[in-house]
Amino acid sequence: MILIIVAILLRKLNNLTAAVITLTKEEVEEFYFGDRNYDVLVGNFQPEKLPYKEDLKILIKDLEINDTVLGSAEDVAKGKCLAVFELSPFGNLKNYLKKYSAQHFDEPKNVYLDLGDELELQGTLQVGVLAYFCKQIAQGMEYMAQKNVFHGDLATRNVLVFRKYVVKITDFGMSRKLYDYAAYTKKKQVPLPWAWMALESLRFMKFSTETDVWSFAVTMWEIYSMGQTPYAGTVWTTVFADQVEAGQRLTKPKLAPDFIYNFMLACWENNPQSRPTFAKCTEFFSSLEAGAQPN
Repeated sequence: MILIIVAILLRKLNNLTAAVITLTKEEVEEFYFGDRNYDVLVGNFQPEKLPYKEDLKILIKDLEINDTVLGSAEDVAKGKCLAVFELSPFGNLKNYLKKYSAQHFDEPKNVYLDLGDELELQGTLQVGVLAYFCKQIAQGMEYMAQKNVFHGDLATRNVLVFRKYVVKITDFGMSRKLYDYAAYTKKKQVPLPWAWMALESLRFMKFSTETDVWSFAVTMWEIYSMGQTPYAGTVWTTVFADQVEAGQRLTKPKLAPDFIYNFMLACWENNPQSRPTFAKCTEFFSSLEAGAQPN
């Protein structure tokens, strides 16, 4: 099987540029079998190093075929197709934030400041941009919730950064359509990003829009800690779920005002129904844009 990935079409000076990469036999094997040297219990969670999972496969009948982009249905059936991705010039949000982690941040007069190109070109990141990141992620997740789809792996590593501080959610490998179900229960025990997972996911492997809200708050925590890893140095055991149920939470990031951290805590309520909706998350960060600072 020949797998061809076409990584993205960058529009620059009205010209399209395409980069075509043919995967090697070793790369194909790593895709199917994962990185045999990767230990999910040690270090950061890296889903790209996990083996391919049959239950995550998108069926051909679920694809919308465009002959000029993906190839014919016959090509897709044979495993030959073109994958088109939008180019993210700044990579994922986690690495983007870490690049600025040593920068000195003055105490902002407003948590939502100017977002002009000039500062971006100077390589300066205003602390107010962090709220703008959170608002955009909340808006994207609100849209997914409206479509009854949960993400299942929301984290800064799965958010891409574009010019003018635009961010977009990516990596929907764990997503599921909820249809008429309130939550999705995974049938198989597979390595999962436990530091981002809600209590009911840790306990019962249940995933829903409400568990995405919990993960959103962990993503907020990552943003306001400039790309730090949540629960760094902690190794997963069932004791961790006990501690979360008893009230253990991530501590307040240095750059997060109290009302931002309090909103994180609201998203980390043990009872899923007590957590804010993504519509409320969007409303919260929109109010900051308007200059308000909630209690």
